[in-house]
Amino acid sequence: MAPPVSAQLIDRFVDALWVEDGLAKLTLSAYRRDLGLLGDVGETLRALLPRLEPKADRSFLDAALAHYAKAREGLD
Repeated sequence: MAPPVSAQLIDRFVDALWVEDGLAKLTLSAYRRDLGLLGDVGETLRALLPRLEPKADRSFLDAALAHYAKAREGLD
């Protein structure tokens, strides 16, 4: 299992962004929050994947793809 992203590493990265790009305080806060969440995704997926069961029923997916194709008509 990969180690979680450390808050200290995130702080160093956000500080470097501020120095290099002069980003706004709210932008830096958003980076800090989002990177913290990203660090937890791998652990969450590793916990959930063993509980998933493959399904052969594609009816929902096929309907969603047909709806998407219809919505895109004339746009491409």
